[in-house]
Amino acid sequence: MKKILLYILLIVLPAVSPSYGGSLDGYMLGESKFTYEGYTFERTITAEKDIYYSRITLKKGDTVIREFPRAETGNKDNIINIASFGFANLLKKDGKKEMIIKTCLTPDVKKYYYWVYTIEPELRLIFETEKWKTGFVLGVDDINNDNVKELIQTNLIFDRFDRCSHTTSAIFDIYFKYDAEKGEYFPANHIYKQMVGNDYWAKEPLTKKDRGGVHLGSILKTLLPLIYSGQEKEAWKYFENDYVMPDKWGMQEKIRLRMQTDPVYVHIKQQVQQIQQEKQEKQVQQEQQEQQEQKEQKGK
Repeated sequence: MKKILLYILLIVLPAVSPSYGGSLDGYMLGESKFTYEGYTFERTITAEKDIYYSRITLKKGDTVIREFPRAETGNKDNIINIASFGFANLLKKDGKKEMIIKTCLTPDVKKYYYWVYTIEPELRLIFETEKWKTGFVLGVDDINNDNVKELIQTNLIFDRFDRCSHTTSAIFDIYFKYDAEKGEYFPANHIYKQMVGNDYWAKEPLTKKDRGGVHLGSILKTLLPLIYSGQEKEAWKYFENDYVMPDKWGMQEKIRLRMQTDPVYVHIKQQVQQIQQEKQEKQVQQEQQEQQEQKEQKGK
């Protein structure tokens, strides 16, 4: 009987294959209730003044572990799309799957929130959209081909920044890598420089007063991925050379202040500084070792 149930689960639950590039939305289930490894997801729908709401609840047995924020939509048929749950192998090729929850607090698509849990060796939250202030659909890929998937979501900190419209804004991907020691996903654009920070956008010509932020947005679309990939010196050199508005230094300060509110930038900057410090310490140790070896050679 157990073998039959396991076989059914393997058929019902979608699997993430190595080097899969796409959205975790492809692994969401349409059921309103589903139990996996003792954990039960349940979707409930309520209506208030012709507005429909959907809420996902996670239980183990009769115990409620978490009620996720309810999703709002004006269309009853769209409930599943904006509040859903699913399963995928993210940390291992085989074995128990990670659990994914998605909800949308408003009908605005960029307000998607995701939570990802692992259940080995115990239930643990390993990714949360709200923590990093990212948005849009949560992507997945195996960049290193090591069967540990990276998560990808869009940075929205600079959406409609200053005079930019949403169309001209610099919104770009943030790559999250799983840290096995800390048991959580963290931003890692500085590690995946081959994926980000190498594409220079065509600089848009300056219009009168840069209406709509066309010129500013085109500069930010190159500047920000460079900074977030750990190439901050190169990024600001590019900005100084290519940004042609008279508010150059004031705009640079505005950009820096906005980045300081971004938990993704703060984390990456700390990691880059730590890597640079470790590199310097290693270099000093190597130089000291070489000097010691030279002294020993002279003493012979």
